[in-house]
Amino acid sequence: MKKLIPITVIFLFFAFMGQCVPTMQVFAESSPPQVSAVSAIVMDGATGRILYEKNGYSRQFPASTTKIMTCLLAIESGHQPDEIVNISERAAKEEGSSIYMEAGEKIRFEDLIYALMLRSGNDSAVALAEHISGSAEAFAEEMNKKAEELGAKDTHFVTVNGLHDDDHYTTAYDMALFAREAMKDEYFREIVGSQKWNASRDVDKFNFFYNKNKVLYQYEGGNGIKIGYTTAAGRCLVASSQRNGMELIAVVFSAPDWFNDTYKLMDYIYENYEAETLIKAEEPLAAVNIENGEKGHTWLMSDHDIVYPKKIGEDVDVSFKIESDKNISAPIKRGASAGGITVFYNGEEVGKDELVFREDVDADNDEDKGIINNFLSFITKKE
Repeated sequence: MKKLIPITVIFLFFAFMGQCVPTMQVFAESSPPQVSAVSAIVMDGATGRILYEKNGYSRQFPASTTKIMTCLLAIESGHQPDEIVNISERAAKEEGSSIYMEAGEKIRFEDLIYALMLRSGNDSAVALAEHISGSAEAFAEEMNKKAEELGAKDTHFVTVNGLHDDDHYTTAYDMALFAREAMKDEYFREIVGSQKWNASRDVDKFNFFYNKNKVLYQYEGGNGIKIGYTTAAGRCLVASSQRNGMELIAVVFSAPDWFNDTYKLMDYIYENYEAETLIKAEEPLAAVNIENGEKGHTWLMSDHDIVYPKKIGEDVDVSFKIESDKNISAPIKRGASAGGITVFYNGEEVGKDELVFREDVDADNDEDKGIINNFLSFITKKE
């Protein structure tokens, strides 16, 4: 059973809020920029908060930004980088952007992943899908399952590379979800942040893959992710960048001025938002009573910062609810799980995290001292 620890939380909450009183400084908020994109969204990578949205939940054709999901599933499949993939005739004949593979050729798994994301190889997507799931159709079904798991609201994958199909669609919001999940993986980040890759193919093959995503070269802090284009979809871009303690994921669909749209949107967010630390790592958050310990109580803490994007000049109402075990007996170890915290930002739940003990507390075998500690614990409970 769990119980709330209201007294300690309230005390610490007001102490915390004392550090968050808004200053009297006045900020002139700028208006969001006008963009050419039919659909666009900007999401905070750390929290998933939507910071800008224009038709972000409308169905769109994603073109090669589809490959974000293809790459994520390829990484999660457990196949090894040096694994050899036998190229089928179907993969070799896939239309559109390619690395000019041949049926019967053998290519390293990792080379295909880099070809997928840097060169945007449609053939590479099919080769990976067949190697992992047996067919591109079976792999597409896995993509749909993953989309549902991630909370997608309106996505249906038919192709593994984004070649057009009327039943192959997503939304800017859903694609931002997929990109955010993918960017949690360090290997994915390394791939999409690479400007070039030298594949281990025969010397007379197409070996050098240069990243088509100009965000890496043109935008300060740009670190990913993927471009896409078909006649039906128009120009599509999923981009990421890091500045001022924030990471943004921007999605623009059917955007004639795709890169400038993205840069204007990210600039707008960086100029109008800042990273607010709601909970500091190792800051004491609540006291809990310890039975039969050398001490009668100890503190709970989060072992990392909890940060949320805040609009500059915005009044902040931060609160949190803590739950912990009712009966805690020594010995306990620093860092051991001790409960959970739910954080609210302007009344909206924005995150949950595990709490841990802030120190070691050994068991006390001294009977008299134990009686005193139990008495002190009783007093703490009464307060």
